[in-house]
Amino acid sequence: MYEPTDAAELTSKVMSDTYMFNQGVIQNVDTSWLGFWNGHQTDHFDVVHGYTNYGSDVKIAEEWDSYFTFGYYPAYGDPYGKHTQQVTISGHTGEFEAVHNSPTERMVV
Repeated sequence: MYEPTDAAELTSKVMSDTYMFNQGVIQNVDTSWLGFWNGHQTDHFDVVHGYTNYGSDVKIAEEWDSYFTFGYYPAYGDPYGKHTQQVTISGHTGEFEAVHNSPTERMVV
């Protein structure tokens, strides 16, 4: 388990693990900080499988498929699928904030 202290550390770990070691990074997240969850808060785990723009964005594979589980889409939408999320966006949303505000504040690297 690894606890990044800032966005640069998170980006560095994602870049080294996905590029150099060809493995995904499992992150404990508070979903309210992730744009594709539309503000819905739950404590959750996501898999980061890559990055873009020299690490300013991470690629997330979201396995939560609410339609498959419940048979309908909840009011916050369906977060299932592949997404690109900025690591930090002026302190409002972003992958670092999602990890930093999660129960463990950690990721598996």
